[in-house]
Amino acid sequence: MKNRAFTIVELLGVIVILAILVLLAVPTYNKVLETVRQSQYDTKIENIKSKAYTYATENNIDSDIISVNKLIEMGYLLEEKPDNADYEKIENPLGGYLDLYCVNIIRNGLEYDITIDTDSSKCSVEDENISQNINILAYEIEDNKIGASIFRNEDEFNWTGKDVILFADLSLVPEEDMPEEIVATWSSSTDNEEKTSPILTDLTTLTNVNEANYSNIYIVKTDNLLNNEYSFTINLKSGPALKKARIKIDKEKPFVQTSVSATWSDGNKDATLVGSDGLGSGIKGFFVTSNPNYTPSASDFNVPVDLNVGEDMAKVRVDVGGYYTYVMDNVGNISQVSNFEISNIDKTGPTCLYPVDNDTWRLSFSYTYGCSSDSGTGCKCTSKNGEVECNDNTTSYKVDITSTKVYDVVDWYVYDNLGNSTHCTKTVNTLVDTTPPYCPSYQKYNVKTSTSGLKVTFQTKDDHSGISPSSFTKTNLRDGLHTFKIYDNLGNEGTCSVRVYAQPQVRSRYCNTGERCEAAGCEEVKMCPTHSDETLTSCDSGGGNQMCTSCSDPQNQTGCTEYPCNDGFSGSDCESANSGSSNPSHSYEDGEEECGCDLYYECASKCGCASWGSWSGWRDGSRGCSASGCDDCENDHRTVYY
Repeated sequence: MKNRAFTIVELLGVIVILAILVLLAVPTYNKVLETVRQSQYDTKIENIKSKAYTYATENNIDSDIISVNKLIEMGYLLEEKPDNADYEKIENPLGGYLDLYCVNIIRNGLEYDITIDTDSSKCSVEDENISQNINILAYEIEDNKIGASIFRNEDEFNWTGKDVILFADLSLVPEEDMPEEIVATWSSSTDNEEKTSPILTDLTTLTNVNEANYSNIYIVKTDNLLNNEYSFTINLKSGPALKKARIKIDKEKPFVQTSVSATWSDGNKDATLVGSDGLGSGIKGFFVTSNPNYTPSASDFNVPVDLNVGEDMAKVRVDVGGYYTYVMDNVGNISQVSNFEISNIDKTGPTCLYPVDNDTWRLSFSYTYGCSSDSGTGCKCTSKNGEVECNDNTTSYKVDITSTKVYDVVDWYVYDNLGNSTHCTKTVNTLVDTTPPYCPSYQKYNVKTSTSGLKVTFQTKDDHSGISPSSFTKTNLRDGLHTFKIYDNLGNEGTCSVRVYAQPQVRSRYCNTGERCEAAGCEEVKMCPTHSDETLTSCDSGGGNQMCTSCSDPQNQTGCTEYPCNDGFSGSDCESANSGSSNPSHSYEDGEEECGCDLYYECASKCGCASWGSWSGWRDGSRGCSASGCDDCENDHRTVYY
């Protein structure tokens, strides 16, 4: 197949189609481009309004007409084209520049109505420059005289609590620009006054404010609060010149409120002071006193506003009591007094619940210690005796004394619900006696003499509650351990014991021997028969008998040692023992030794007539310690106790 080129007709057809398409697309493109530019323009206008709103709120504007160029100069708007010529800094997307657009600002309640006027003739930059030659000065009026200046910065003045005199200073206006006939207007949102009087060039020459009849002077008065913008307009030869000044007079008293936390605290509390001055000059400081009769002066307000607490707020730390608060605004107005109470502060520990002493001896006793009361947050807990910290929320403990104890020492701590503590201690008289009484000593009577038993007196004692009587006596106590119960004044039972021992004894009587019968081994002693051997010849002649004192064979009476005896008869052997005695007793020979007895006492102690009593107690009248009377040697048994 051969290659074939487009014909002229075909090419013309394609061109016609393309042309039709272009004709259809261009209007659409232009419309889209216009929409984009309009959107950009609207965005810039809204940005200008937003910056104008910021300018109005920051400068408290009531009404104003200001150029976009002025907003640029004051820094509210940024230059888009900083290298361009004057008044060509912000480009208009629809063509040209926005620098000479006018911004109309009017206060509407707490908001502003802001509109943009594209007619630059209504917002002449030249008029703004002319106005720069006019300054408005403001002074307080004191006793109809000019007082202190309230100037702060350009077109802005401080708050004051006094009436104000405004002075439009025209000294910078060129003389050739001043009109021959003065026409000046002072206006505000509430007033408009035109003046044609002369111009005052030197304010210091004014001695009486009430006589200030000049076009460039205006008196601002109020009885309460004023925050208004005043405009001074004068028709110069070059055109009208406008200058504005915002005057703020505050004669209203501020208001103060105080808030205090109701929660308990273990230290001084923060009282939050809140001042309010409405739309006035603002809060400068606070004064707090506990004296209800004190009237503060400006120098007393030593509590400044603390922005860390809040705007127009401060804090003071105070103790329990009643307080009176004042607030002062920035121009010196002092509020009415506001009082508040500080309570619920607990800096001290609770009071102790001390145990009650026991006043009489008992078998048992109970006492309670702990936390009695707390004037603040109340008792929280009590530590155990001897401890510092609480183990739980127990506020008191009961102690039972069931064994002997005269006193008890208690040492504890009590805590309230804020942690305040009190150290408590007391020695408690418990007077509990469970100890038995006892007998510290006893006395025995008739020891080793009584045959019917001992008499014993016991001494009783109780170391605590006491015992009565202090002694008791028992009689006829014989061999063995004797135990007796005793009771103290509380009924505690004790015992007293004594051991009595028995001692059997044997006595010999009616014996006439050199030895005791028992020691000689004789059951009885009888008279020996008469013998005719040599050993008895000396006694036979006297007719005496012999007594056998030692018999190897008592039954047969043999083996007797014979002693010569003399019963009052003379004889060489007994003569020495009997001589000189008015009541002679017998003499005995024991083989080697003679015992001579003149009296019964001597005879009894030497010759064996042992006695437990006196002569009369053992001698039956006729019998004595003699050969004729001592027929036998009787053993008398008895038992004594010790």
